[in-house]
Amino acid sequence: MKQVSLASYRKAGQTRVDVGRFSFTVQRPTPAEVVVGRQGRHIDLAFTAAHIVGWENVLESDLLPGGDPEPAAFAADVFAAWMEDMPDLWAPLAQALSDSYRAYEEALEARGKP
Repeated sequence: MKQVSLASYRKAGQTRVDVGRFSFTVQRPTPAEVVVGRQGRHIDLAFTAAHIVGWENVLESDLLPGGDPEPAAFAADVFAAWMEDMPDLWAPLAQALSDSYRAYEEALEARGKP
């Protein structure tokens, strides 16, 4: 019997989205998160930020005035705060999150599952 780790299961639900020179890893929300998180609302910043689990090409100088032009390690709390200051990220990341969930639903339908 094949073992599946939680890490590999979650990784299977990830996609990459490029916004300008930045790349972000989007973790597809689960159906339970969508029901609880949205409750009839549009995808908001907090919901979107909670589903970004990585980044590439983000430099310390992008985050801190006078910072070094060196890659910054991803930190979810820093990303959430930074995203609030970066309105150009809002729509593309929310759309990527929505698209990832829609692709999941389509894959379920294709497999014949509700």
